[in-house]
Amino acid sequence: MSEENKNQNPAVNPAGEEIVLPPAGSLILSTSPHVHDGESISDIMLKVLICLVPVVAASVWVFGLDAIRVLVYCAVFCMATEYLWCVCTHQPQAVTDWSAAVTGVILALNLPSTAPWWMCLVGSLVAIIIAKQVFGGLGQNPFNPAAVARVALLIGFAQPMTHFVSVNTADVTSGATVAIQTGTAADIVSSATPLTAAKMSAGTANALAVFDKLESGDHLLKSFIGNVGGSLGETSALAIIIGGIMLIAFRLIKWQIPVAMLGAAAMSMSSVFVVTNALRLRFFKPKTAPVFTAAVENTTE
Repeated sequence: MSEENKNQNPAVNPAGEEIVLPPAGSLILSTSPHVHDGESISDIMLKVLICLVPVVAASVWVFGLDAIRVLVYCAVFCMATEYLWCVCTHQPQAVTDWSAAVTGVILALNLPSTAPWWMCLVGSLVAIIIAKQVFGGLGQNPFNPAAVARVALLIGFAQPMTHFVSVNTADVTSGATVAIQTGTAADIVSSATPLTAAKMSAGTANALAVFDKLESGDHLLKSFIGNVGGSLGETSALAIIIGGIMLIAFRLIKWQIPVAMLGAAAMSMSSVFVVTNALRLRFFKPKTAPVFTAAVENTTE
């Protein structure tokens, strides 16, 4: 491009470097990204992995060695699948851009700590081959590969996908065998997530007691820190917030998007709670009105 065109179309990227734009009125046909700032895919993926560290650390703190097992399985299976796909299809090797590792970690964070190795393998195959490579590889897939794998696993293996460990009765520091109040020993204790517990108790005799417990300050604090049952990456709202702040600090995402989503979720959930609490006061007449349930728990759920 000529110097005249450069002067007529000045632009600067966030790093302060000049971007050369085509002449005004030109018709350019190309796929995204349309503007390059010099940062490689591997650099971006490594930053994403760094931003996932708080959530990964929280999952290991809550679920112990089982969390490490699931994380390693998913990361290794996803990277191996990506490598073998590129070899079999005679495509340039893409495993070194770390995108498969990011997919593996995100997939693991969507699984319970009790997920067996074969479920991690099936999820990795679905994420890399069906949700990513079939559409043309990185940047061409219309959906998040890990999210597609989660949906596929939830439909195909509903029971093991919803088999969560109750960290309230388990030894979360070592993952060792725990003793239940009845005196019997168990390796793990299955339990429902907070919203699932509320759904299961709705319409039963102990519904109010369950709702009041879920809305107590102690339970909300546990939900915020992560000391509740669930998938590896959904329990700690605090870790998710820290990771989100890191994504914004690295300029990988814009703050407007998560703020808008969380704001909309909070507004919709608050309206639901207002109506629900009004019905409870009208028909059940509890001694005290329930407190507002934190929006963080519902957005992470």
